[in-house]
Amino acid sequence: MTAHLEAGATVVELLIAVILVVIAVLAGGALIVQSARLDRSVVESLRFPDGELALGWIRQDVHGSAALVNPTVSWSHGPLRLRGFSGGEVVFAPMNDLLIRRDVDEDGVEISRRFVARRLAGWRWRSPTARLIEVELRGGSSTDRLRVYGEMRPAEQSGRALRTVRGLMALRSSGARSW
Repeated sequence: MTAHLEAGATVVELLIAVILVVIAVLAGGALIVQSARLDRSVVESLRFPDGELALGWIRQDVHGSAALVNPTVSWSHGPLRLRGFSGGEVVFAPMNDLLIRRDVDEDGVEISRRFVARRLAGWRWRSPTARLIEVELRGGSSTDRLRVYGEMRPAEQSGRALRTVRGLMALRSSGARSW
């Protein structure tokens, strides 16, 4: 009796192999797309790294404040003044290409001063409601230094690559320290 040796693959085996290859290619393509998105977000954050940090400082001070001293519904380029529970104030204001945070006591005497953002091209804030504060910071990399005070300048006008970061934060309490 003669044995027949079958060489090759059946149609079902070929279909399974093709499906596995397609799944592998799709997974690889998804990884490449995700990697490109991550690279883009890293480049964006490096363009103005102080922006996110500054928003964190402002958010922390807003949450720990009793009141907004100078509320305005329209956008303001001036200082943002927050009253503390002890009566003093925290003031955020631009100075050249820095965003400065100042602690001031009840008598208006400056206690401390430090910068919270460098490479600042512009800043503005507003208070759409009594307890809400919206802040927008615009800045660039160290090669994109701009000497702009109190003006929001679009990147296409300045000819430089700028990044804008925005934050919306709320005063947490209006009396004693509580949530």
